[in-house]
Formats: sequence, C-alpha cells, structure tokens
Amino acid sequence: MHQLSGRVSVVVCLGLLLTACGSNEPLTSASPVAPTAPVAPAAPNVTLSGVVTENGRPIESASVEVQWSCGGGCSAAIGGMTDAAGRYVVAPLPHGTVLPDGATMWVTAYKDGFVQQCAATAVMRAGVSLDLRLTSIANLSTAQPLSGAGSRTVSGTVFESTPAGTRPVADAAVSAYSEGLYYADAVAFTRSDAAGRYWLCGLSEAGIPYLVAEKEGYGSSNVSVAPGTDTTADILIRRR
Repeated sequence: MHQLSGRVSVVVCLGLLLTACGSNEPLTSASPVAPTAPVAPAAPNVTLSGVVTENGRPIESASVEVQWSCGGGCSAAIGGMTDAAGRYVVAPLPHGTVLPDGATMWVTAYKDGFVQQCAATAVMRAGVSLDLRLTSIANLSTAQPLSGAGSRTVSGTVFESTPAGTRPVADAAVSAYSEGLYYADAVAFTRSDAAGRYWLCGLSEAGIPYLVAEKEGYGSSNVSVAPGTDTTADILIRRR
C-alpha cells in the first residue's frame, strides 16, 4: 500500500514538474474536474381530466385522445378511457414529453355510434379540466350546438352530381382538421343527415386546411376553408 502511494506521488510530481511539485507553491490539480452540467427542472406532473357526456348523460367507455403540436412539422398524441360516470383522466404525459405552459391541446372523444361535432381545446396547465360533448348519430338531425367565443361553426351539404342534377348524400362522414397540427387526427367529426346536411362547431377562425367527406362506395373528397367566422362549405363526392 505504501509502495503504491510512493509511485502515485512520483507520477503526480512528474505531471506537475513545471508547476508546483517540489516547490513552496500550493499544489493544484493537473486534471480539474469538469463542472457538473445543470440539471433541467422536471416537467410538471401534467394531468388532463374531464367528463364526456351527451345532453348531460355520461358516456362510458369512450376513448379520449389528446393531440398537440411538437413543432418542426409533427404532432403527438396520447389517450385515456372514460369510466361509468363518463370521467376520463390522461396523466402524466409520456416520459420526456415537455409541453410549455400556454401550449394548445386538442381533445377528442370516440365511441361507436357517436360523433364529436365541436372541436375542444385546452391550454396547457397542470391539472387542467375539459369536458367533452358527444352526439349520438340518431340525434344528429336536430343537433346544432353553438360555437363559443373565438371559434366558429362550419356547416353545409354533402352532395353528388347525377344526370338529373345534384342529390344530397346521407350518412357521409365529415371531418375537420386543424392547421395547428401536422399529420394528425381530426379535431371534430360528424355525419351528414338524411338531407345531406352536416354541422361542425368550435373550429378555429383561422383557415381550416382540410374538411373531408367520405362514404363507402364514394371517393374521399376535401375542401379548404378560408379564415373567417361562421360559414357554409358544401362538399361534392363522387361514386367510385
């Protein structure tokens, strides 16, 4: 042990020959330890919760998807499921995911036989709550929910062209996409009624890049909607 200490001392002296070894100067380290890199603060334990209902009635076993823009031409999503009281909780965000305060999250609920006519957004905060409204397809003919402040309603008719003229297309799926998300799922979706009419609400007053109509036996068709307030957008689809 003492022999090893002597060898180490010789090595240190050789390494410090031009500095302090054998002198009266204080000994300094030849290989200073690099400063510890600062540790980024942990992301908050973000929880998003709420209730999914139709006319106040809770909807059980609806899947809830949260989407947000991750910049650079991408978007990301996570999900949850409602319980018997229609409640959902999405938390925490995946490990390593950091959303800055003020970021927008689009929240959508899905269940067979239902549509979400109104887009729903939440501003990123710890413990934020957002309730969602679904409408059963059977009630669509009378369901025309209003848009909140700062958002708009887009409605119109899905139709086809025939030798006898235009004809409305019933039960076509109509979906609206957000310009704030890239390659993401729709933020609001519905079906056309017996008269071919559809109704979407809570949409951004900014431009809507894709308003898509599709139905089995028809080709998918889409239109874009310019920035503005409430507007009408009819969509032509063609039989295959």
